[in-house]
Amino acid sequence: MESRLTAVETKFDTILPSLARKEDILLLKTDIASFETRLATFETRIIRWVAGIGLATVTSLLSMMGFFFSKVEMQPKSAAFQTAVQPTVQPIIITIPNYQTTPSS
Repeated sequence: MESRLTAVETKFDTILPSLARKEDILLLKTDIASFETRLATFETRIIRWVAGIGLATVTSLLSMMGFFFSKVEMQPKSAAFQTAVQPTVQPIIITIPNYQTTPSS
């Protein structure tokens, strides 16, 4: 009987130091509380980023759709239309007189 009691006592002696005490549990509770506050601030930052990226995506899509649906036709017009709309511009001709100098001797 004594050997069995000694075996149980040695098991308790090896297990007892690794068990949590009140101080350990209180320290764990404060760590969990600080983690929860950091997690809440991180969560709001993530929500802001997701909302901002979503808004930017929607804005980009709307602007691309606006450009797509309002594109100007770039096909060449008929020659008659171009001459009627665009007046012909006469070129400017500048004539410079040719001065000859006579040698004075």
